Amino acid sequence: MSYTQIKQFLDIRYGAWAAYFSGITAILGLVFLILFFGLESSPNSTQTSHFWGPIRDIASIFQMLSLLIVTLAFYLMLRLNAHLLKPANVSLHI
Repeated sequence: MSYTQIKQFLDIRYGAWAAYFSGITAILGLVFLILFFGLESSPNSTQTSHFWGPIRDIASIFQMLSLLIVTLAFYLMLRLNAHLLKPANVSLHI
């Protein structure tokens, strides 16, 4: 896959949607974590099967996968504007 094909496939809009999805899954993961500690891991809990813990783990996997798309979108965005950043890098001695 060439650079232009990747640019067409992963437009900046996909990065924005992936960032929104990552934020939503982070909030859901926090809710599932609170439910897990509140309902399943309390000392007086009689449940033997755990439901909220694995759901929280799955939510965090989706969050990290969507952050990969955000990272790639940032990379493509900065690569397109790399000629604008070179004077700043030289002036900062990076």
